[in-house]
Amino acid sequence: MTLTAAGHELVERAVRDLLTHEEELVGGLTAEDRQTLAGLLARLDPGAGRQAGSVV
Repeated sequence: MTLTAAGHELVERAVRDLLTHEEELVGGLTAEDRQTLAGLLARLDPGAGRQAGSVV
């Protein structure tokens, strides 16, 4: 499967929008708060940070 140019641009735009929204959500947090949040989220879904095919 391949993406058309329009499909590729749609994916790129969606990723940019996601990253912008993520920064808006955590922008007011300190670096320590962000680390705490990341740790808590990892406890909720331990596999979330792993890449496909990685060994635990």
